[in-house]
Amino acid sequence: LALRQKETQQQQQKKEKKKKKDVVIWLRIDQKSCLKGIALAGMEIAVVEATRDTTKGTAFTAKKKKKKTKDEEKPPGAADVSSPPHDVLGDELLTDAGAVEAKLLEVGSENVLAIVSTTSCFAPRAPDDVEAIGKLCAKYDVRHVVNNAYGVQCSVTCASISRAQRVAKVDLVIQSTDKNFLVPVGGAVIASGDPDLITHVAKCYPGRASATPTRDLFITLLHLGRSGWKSLLARREAVVDPFRAKLKALAEKRGERLLTCDHNRISCAVSLTTVGHDKNAITKFGSMLFTRCCSGARVVVPTIRFDDDQDDDQDGDDSRDGVPA
Repeated sequence: LALRQKETQQQQQKKEKKKKKDVVIWLRIDQKSCLKGIALAGMEIAVVEATRDTTKGTAFTAKKKKKKTKDEEKPPGAADVSSPPHDVLGDELLTDAGAVEAKLLEVGSENVLAIVSTTSCFAPRAPDDVEAIGKLCAKYDVRHVVNNAYGVQCSVTCASISRAQRVAKVDLVIQSTDKNFLVPVGGAVIASGDPDLITHVAKCYPGRASATPTRDLFITLLHLGRSGWKSLLARREAVVDPFRAKLKALAEKRGERLLTCDHNRISCAVSLTTVGHDKNAITKFGSMLFTRCCSGARVVVPTIRFDDDQDDDQDGDDSRDGVPA
């Protein structure tokens, strides 16, 4: 809610500055808070889909290779002229910068208030290429807002945002306090290299704000100190690869596999094919995790799409056709 409110504020303050710009290009991320924040500000939303990774193919949509007969075998040294199946795609969903630029030209860059990218998301969605998006924003003179909800904990994500600020364009970065700083839900941090823009956002706050989030964050950081805070970040980074290795081994033991999502250093995704294709059986597995206190995990049914018919409180999924539950 705090993130949604902050995103609404920054959209409102920029709308006041430039009344004619009423379109926000939103790089699809199947979590509705950001979307609701943009809509609440009265903006028209232009959605850009992610693209499937084509560099690391998987066999989810490809037919299994049949064993070649003796007559079909190639002679030694013969070149393999057969092309790989066109439907073999990688697991990860990446930023489609070309589609973003096409959308800018389609709606008219003069009508676009901002592009909203995301750097913290659920696998198999990869964090957006904020440098590429930032360069497009600089080229077409469009604001760039980065939804970095829980990305402060990841050094790779922070480095990518910092670089985009230096070599491209980043106007505002929004992150949650509870998801990054061990405090209760209810606060957000807005960062920008433009002090005037931050001041204008602050002045747009509609009403009295509680001091509780600021107090909680202050007390937590005071308790941790610089060394304590850095120690927690280092410990998180240190367990990422060992955790993935163990999760991969566990998945393979059960006839599943860890999806290849090299760019996402926060979230992991595991296939869920052995449960079957029945929606109820798949979602039941998710409820079993929840009742056993496995927090942070969610089970995704690929047929559930992100659209207007979906319940407002239900997140969609960052998967696409060809990816299993």
